[in-house]
Amino acid sequence: MSERAESLARRFERAHQEFLAVVEPLSADQWRADCPDERCTVAALTHHVAIALPYQIRIFTAMAAGKRTEALTWAWLAESNADDAAVFATCDHAETIGLLNQNAVAAAAFVRSLDADHLARSGLYIEDVTALTVDQWIRHVLIGHLTSHLASIRDALGRVPIDIGTS
Repeated sequence: MSERAESLARRFERAHQEFLAVVEPLSADQWRADCPDERCTVAALTHHVAIALPYQIRIFTAMAAGKRTEALTWAWLAESNADDAAVFATCDHAETIGLLNQNAVAAAAFVRSLDADHLARSGLYIEDVTALTVDQWIRHVLIGHLTSHLASIRDALGRVPIDIGTS
């Protein structure tokens, strides 16, 4: 493990903890809140973040090993996300949080396993974006994915009416 890998792993873990601090304590109504910019619920978006981690790691593992990677297409990503948004709109809160935590632990361990040579290798991830280094992809995708979707969730939660009761 390199110092850079440890630094990236810690940044990822902080992003994960921040994400978790928002989604873990949600009420049922908040969990089902709509994220209009994402075209899905908070539940589906959290599930999306959780299941994306192993996929991202598979691609970054190939890059780090010097293997050629095929870029994802925006069309495939949009179709896959739309399908998942419908299927996981009301997914189980506890199960999804468990999956998120399990996959985050594996992602952090992967990042920590990288040395300077691994981090410097490059490859494709998404169409229309030039090849970036594994270091850059970790920052832009692995960490950036969490933080960008967290912003959407926070926005959605700001739109959920608060039930103050009438006792």
